[in-house]
Amino acid sequence: MTSVIYDDRSAHAIYGDSVRYWHELQEFFNVAPSVKEPPTLLVCGPSEFDISCMPAESYRAEQDAVLKIALSRPVSSFYCSNPRMIVYDRRSPRRALVEEVTHDLVSVECPRVSLRPHDCAQFDAGIRDFGPQFEQTFRMFKDRKEWMADTCEFFPPIAQGKYFSLDVARERSQWNSNLHSLEYLLTGDLVIFWTGDDTAVYQWADSFVQHLPQLSGHLMVEQYKGDVKALLREHPVLPRLDGPTLWRDYCEPLLRTGRLP
Repeated sequence: MTSVIYDDRSAHAIYGDSVRYWHELQEFFNVAPSVKEPPTLLVCGPSEFDISCMPAESYRAEQDAVLKIALSRPVSSFYCSNPRMIVYDRRSPRRALVEEVTHDLVSVECPRVSLRPHDCAQFDAGIRDFGPQFEQTFRMFKDRKEWMADTCEFFPPIAQGKYFSLDVARERSQWNSNLHSLEYLLTGDLVIFWTGDDTAVYQWADSFVQHLPQLSGHLMVEQYKGDVKALLREHPVLPRLDGPTLWRDYCEPLLRTGRLP
């Protein structure tokens, strides 16, 4: 049986970082969250018996469901809005913690944008044949005509750029690799991690499209050569745009050309 522990020095250090990020990124994005305290932090891994809650008094029984999700994934850090909490895997880099803190701070009205495979055929993003390969791969899902991108994912790369150097070439390589892996799963050419469960493939595909705005965010940071302060200075309305506007004016142009016009 899994139990939550509270006397964990490394978890205290991680929580200290999350609180610092939470306060600094408020000023960075010029946002004022409706809640005046940082979210609860659950630090987990590598063992299912190694779970710490910070601050200890914030743990509630309704968070057990989130804990079960965390334990079902091999390496996972994610944000949950209800109950409001961050789950952070000790094996994840600190940039993952910055990503989840950003999700707590920057909310987008109507964040989800519907995409069809042919909508993405002209994507380039500095990745060879990315758009045509995307369209070809997602047309293999015969029973799905549209997919949903989450524009909230646009902001973590900008926040991460405040603390870390971003390797956009590595990001491009990872996106290209993930797209080809998905294609191989669909054509039966990839066996590793594959158990024959179609649900896992659909989850992978859903996550790929959901995070497309994150690739846009990386490309915008690259355009500003890592100067994220200048980026927000020239585009101060970014954190206040709704999802369709953010997609139309920023995410889609960046995915098509790799740069804003």
